[in-house]
Amino acid sequence: MTQEKPKEKVITIDPKEVREGACHIRKWGEGKVSICKENGKIKIFEIEKEE
Repeated sequence: MTQEKPKEKVITIDPKEVREGACHIRKWGEGKVSICKENGKIKIFEIEKEE
C-alpha cells in the first residue's frame, strides 16, 4: 500500500493585489483567514466567526 501525503495548505499572495490598509478574506481549509496589508507588510489573521 502506498501512503498518501497530507495536502499542504498554501495561500500564495501577490502583495500588489492588496491595497495598503485593506484586507482580503480567503478560505483556509474548513475556516477563513483575513489577509491584510499594513505599512507595506502582509498580515494574516484567522477569522473565528462572521457576523
